[in-house]
Amino acid sequence: MSRCSSCGSEFEGKFCPFCGAVAVEESPAIPQPISATEMNSYQQPQNGYYQQPQGYAPPPVYNNTFNNVQAEDHTTIGGWIGWLLLCSFLPIIGHIIMLCTAKNKTIKNFVIAQFILLGISIVLTIILSLVFGGILVALGESMTNY
Repeated sequence: MSRCSSCGSEFEGKFCPFCGAVAVEESPAIPQPISATEMNSYQQPQNGYYQQPQGYAPPPVYNNTFNNVQAEDHTTIGGWIGWLLLCSFLPIIGHIIMLCTAKNKTIKNFVIAQFILLGISIVLTIILSLVFGGILVALGESMTNY
């Protein structure tokens, strides 16, 4: 777009359609260079230390428990094999022993999960036994009529 130097109207082309003056093309704005005072407005650290800007708040510090885990808190592969052998040879008693003597929270959660799964499997076994037992009894009674 061009702007007329005499009447100030904007138009396209070489001549103003309103007054006939020669068009003066607008050039894009060129950014002004930064002055030396603006470039040197950085304040040098006092006493050799960098000072935080005003209103600066340090980031929050979180309690990272993963870095605080002690080496003895980890159960080795041999330890897991021992616990699993105890639980497989002595199912209920082994789980109770494991729950009472384990110091690791992971092992205790494992035992609680095993008890929950054991309870679910016992309930499902009883329900399925009753259902299939009833079906077998009904089949047996229907076979006596023939």
